[in-house]
Amino acid sequence: AEDWKKLMIKQSIGEKIDFINLSGTLLWQKSLENSGSLFSLNSQNDLSKASVFIGPDKRKMCCWHPPTIWIGIGCERNTSQSLLKRALDQSLSISGIAKESIAGFGSVERKSDEIALISLVKKNNWPVRFFTSEALSSIQVPNPSEKVRQEIGSPSVAEASAILASGEGGELLLEKNIFYANEEEKGAVTIAIAQASKPFAPNRGELHLIGSGPGE
Repeated sequence: AEDWKKLMIKQSIGEKIDFINLSGTLLWQKSLENSGSLFSLNSQNDLSKASVFIGPDKRKMCCWHPPTIWIGIGCERNTSQSLLKRALDQSLSISGIAKESIAGFGSVERKSDEIALISLVKKNNWPVRFFTSEALSSIQVPNPSEKVRQEIGSPSVAEASAILASGEGGELLLEKNIFYANEEEKGAVTIAIAQASKPFAPNRGELHLIGSGPGE
């Protein structure tokens, strides 16, 4: 809130608000062209000079997190929901990615009835995409596993499904990490994270900012 107050003060005295746009749609930039706008694009991606950061990373500044992050998940059957949540939270922490930037999840088809996974995505209103073993097998990944191939029919679930879910131009940001159950949990979870070139938020609607108060 304090950061936004500082931005409004800058705007009120005519100072430009500098943006760094590392992910999400670029359409808004068209409004900056020949408009005399108080907003400017930091094309050098210089964080020291920026007022607002647009991307999935957590920053100590005003941030806008477009939903461009896809979480690839593989897990043992009947894995505990607490383990799945802990694995997700730790993966986001490791990668420095904001939870608000999650667009959805991906996994193999046989996990379409996994109780912990379905419960997690429903609770947070996140989309989930399931892929066949054949589709996952077609994706090149940095950490294939022969054991996974023997069990699933694909050498990768988490990394491959994250890349597939992110679509054309998607980029793997976090290679797979495996999380194991503690004494009170069951199962094991593998998580990988990929970033899509375009945001995806069919259930969130859109916000159109028409005016920001007094002044030009």
